Amino acid sequence: MEISTLIDIASKAYDRDDSELVRNYFDEPDGNHGDTLAKFIAIELQETFDPGLDDGAQLSQASQYMEKAADQLESLSTSLAAEALKHGWK
Repeated sequence: MEISTLIDIASKAYDRDDSELVRNYFDEPDGNHGDTLAKFIAIELQETFDPGLDDGAQLSQASQYMEKAADQLESLSTSLAAEALKHGWK
């Protein structure tokens, strides 16, 4: 699998409105496309891409990295919400 194929898969999954933000950040990493999460995804997939893996292994590895990121974001969100409650916000 080539990195561009993985980026295409990620872009289609992330950008359900066909805006291709992940692809845009892959093609133009320093561009201001208005979505830093899409930029993170493009960077993370590039940094963890292993051209020596077969397609299935590459997709599995990418999925594991995205799941780890999702877990970290969920933990952050939970912590921020708890802090907000301490300050009287819901």
